[in-house]
Amino acid sequence: MHDSVQLVHVVDLHADHTSISNMIPYDQYVKDIDVSVVHNNASSVPNDTFMMIYNDMCESIAPSVSNSSRNAVVKNSLTAELATYREQIELYERRAKFELTKHEQKINEQLRLVISDRNFKEETLKRELHSTKLQLTSIINRNKSMVEETIFLKQEFKQKENKLLADFLNMKSLKEKVED
Repeated sequence: MHDSVQLVHVVDLHADHTSISNMIPYDQYVKDIDVSVVHNNASSVPNDTFMMIYNDMCESIAPSVSNSSRNAVVKNSLTAELATYREQIELYERRAKFELTKHEQKINEQLRLVISDRNFKEETLKRELHSTKLQLTSIINRNKSMVEETIFLKQEFKQKENKLLADFLNMKSLKEKVED
């Protein structure tokens, strides 16, 4: 689009500006322009719309109106239209955010049910795990107590056995003395 348009004030036919030393090849010009141009993927439709509105407004204003007042009218009109578009966009975004289709509502409800069911199962498993931990702790403590009691009984038995063995040996030695 911009390649075919050449502004009138840019063209200068003075001989000193058109000498060979001032010219660069087209390929070099394109390369230089490609480097310095910032590419924009935005649509040109808003710009075209702006220009159409601007042209319409300029045509509708009487030729006797000064440029500054014409610009003020155009600016005010465009500002009002921009505000209207912004309000419409904001309203649309709010509606799009909160209005769900029936399909989305069903999916939402199913997800709520799945999540509440999962939360209930998780709480149940937590309670069961806590109960199992308490039972396991109780069994471990009972086993420790039984081990300690067994050790104590073994020691007591050993002491009684040693005492009875000593008493038996004493009686045997007394019996031998008595028989002698």
